[in-house]
Amino acid sequence: MRLIFILLIAFQQCQGQTPKSSVIENHTSMVYQYVKDSLPNYNFIIESDNGSKSLFMQEYKEQSLGCVSDFDGDNVDDYALLLRDKNSKVCLFFFSTANNNVKHSLIDCFGIWEGEITELNVAVEPKGKWEAIDETIKVPFDGIMVNDLKESRSKAYYWDKTKFVKFLYD
Repeated sequence: MRLIFILLIAFQQCQGQTPKSSVIENHTSMVYQYVKDSLPNYNFIIESDNGSKSLFMQEYKEQSLGCVSDFDGDNVDDYALLLRDKNSKVCLFFFSTANNNVKHSLIDCFGIWEGEITELNVAVEPKGKWEAIDETIKVPFDGIMVNDLKESRSKAYYWDKTKFVKFLYD
């Protein structure tokens, strides 16, 4: 009888938890709305075909214009997105969704990019040992990789306690 009681309590606690996929969908919608409301000088490079706040990230990932991971070590998924300003300058932004509040940081800008962007992409750079010709570092959290095919350069950005730091691959 005690076992049944314990299982019943565990089942009720599981029922009260929000599945991760719905949390991600909620955070995606929050980030989308935050960009629209709080960054009026920036626009999404591509919009969701159906204008969905929760589906735009899927299209961003497919075009390699954004990625999702825990970049700052707070155990909550963060977003890295390329956005374009009114002068067509493309910039990389970090969006934190901790405590269901969105905050952003401008990480870097990559110059003027007109039209479709196919030579610039963003991906998650896994945590661990990062190596360049004259430098090796140990990164505790996933980073953000930006490949610029136009200039044949790769840059990664990692969280260092309060800000993102650039790491140039040779």
